[in-house]
Amino acid sequence: MINKMDYQILINRLPVNTDKKLRLYNFIRRKYYKRKYKGIPDGFDSFIQSNSRYGNEYWLKQYSGFDDYIYGVIEHGIYLEDSILVGPKVDYDLGSIITFGEMRVNILKNHYPDFNIVGIGPCIHYADISESYYNELKSQLDPSSKTMAIYPAHSIRAITADFNVNSFMQDALNFAKEEGIKNILLSLHPNDIKFGLDINYTGYNVIVVSGGENLVSFLPRVKAIMKLSDIIYTNSFGTHIGFGVYMNTPIVMNINDMDKSFTQKSFIDVHETFSKTFDGSNPFTITKVQYELSDYYFGYSHIKQKQELYNELKNIKDIYQARFGI
Repeated sequence: MINKMDYQILINRLPVNTDKKLRLYNFIRRKYYKRKYKGIPDGFDSFIQSNSRYGNEYWLKQYSGFDDYIYGVIEHGIYLEDSILVGPKVDYDLGSIITFGEMRVNILKNHYPDFNIVGIGPCIHYADISESYYNELKSQLDPSSKTMAIYPAHSIRAITADFNVNSFMQDALNFAKEEGIKNILLSLHPNDIKFGLDINYTGYNVIVVSGGENLVSFLPRVKAIMKLSDIIYTNSFGTHIGFGVYMNTPIVMNINDMDKSFTQKSFIDVHETFSKTFDGSNPFTITKVQYELSDYYFGYSHIKQKQELYNELKNIKDIYQARFGI
């Protein structure tokens, strides 16, 4: 049986333009969804496969009222200088790229000078909060205490996070004890749960939480976790930093237990920059310096209002249609 990746490789080799490749791959993908799910679940129905990750396309359309596919690739993570092409090349040949903030906008404009590069800030802004998950978790917390959410470095499809779990957890729990925090949430990425890595965290007195695997509910659940949290403790740079600052949740980064699976100099450098800036010296405050650094990467100043986002998505569609003569 030919798997999804084989289909992508075969289709990308065809001597046809990007539009035809995407339409063919989308046709095959929709057939697969209908067979597997007896229909297309919410959040899956995107023209560009990666846009469905974390429900990004779903929530951008819900927020803006735009009722067609998004015809530009949405960068679903925070990428640095050495990550110019993220995912299949076909996704980056559409005429438009949607990303977070000024850092990435500048890099993409330099490498794709003829493309429409749009910064929209963190996608969590555009998603609803999961009230049911918020209430479920709140009922388990001691109302007399602050709440800390621990965000360990998480694995991705090709790379397993590499750090000393026990050392990291002991550092996190010691910090909580020093600050008198009794409520401890441990936020695990769905990949780590899928890979069985959650077993590494057994024996600790924490409440395990997660955005979960459902595309539409992922961001709403993350929003609920962060709304409940008075502080986030982490050993990794990632979107949880940008989401946390957006949600007005202070961050403490632990450089001593840094994830060693990422060896790119750009990742190591930015991790060190953030860990020095979010060093816990004033743990329950987001300082001006912290906010401005996070804004540069995650784009709070690029957040769009409903009509602004609608206009951007309409423009992206127009650019796509003009590019391929549709």
